[in-house]
Amino acid sequence: MNNIIDLMCDVGVLPVFRTNETQKLIPASLALFKAGVRVMEYTLTMPKALASIEHAVAELPPEIILGAGTALDGESARLAILAGAKFVVSPGLSPEVVEMCHRYGVPTVAGASTPTEIMNALKLGVRMIKIFPANSLSPAHIFDLKAPFPQAQFMIAGGITLENVGAYIKAGADVVTIGGHSVDAAAFASGDYAGITRTTKNFISAIAQARK
Repeated sequence: MNNIIDLMCDVGVLPVFRTNETQKLIPASLALFKAGVRVMEYTLTMPKALASIEHAVAELPPEIILGAGTALDGESARLAILAGAKFVVSPGLSPEVVEMCHRYGVPTVAGASTPTEIMNALKLGVRMIKIFPANSLSPAHIFDLKAPFPQAQFMIAGGITLENVGAYIKAGADVVTIGGHSVDAAAFASGDYAGITRTTKNFISAIAQARK
């Protein structure tokens, strides 16, 4: 179960799709895969999200690990897992989501923004904690949060750019999220999937550089 978390951490970036243009999910996912990303997330807020997950699991290479995001309750998590999601992400800490994922042997990432929420997540057995929303938090704030929780792995979500990703990694982020549809919004809009690959490679390179 933890292998998926390890794969996220190896690359350091989790692309998240939240778009109404679901017909572009497959080619955009392949573009991310070409950049070296194996783990990606489809949010349940997209139209016909469960069908999109089922379709992607059937069509994408088996090396790609697809998860479901924005799971707000246990039933949503269960349906996503049955649709083929290999991990589940929630914007907050929902004990029923965590319990459902543990029941199915699927890793879950729980959202938190305070030390108390982080402590509660760890108590429930959550290994990776999504610090959300992070766009209003500085890298120094992430560093301060990480200090008392060295055993936790942090996913930083919200407002990550090529300009600041290195600072968040150095502050203690194990993974950052980027929009699968907005990592290069112009390229996604125009169907320039090679452009998505190039931009994603730049993120991966910046993360690798910050880890040195």
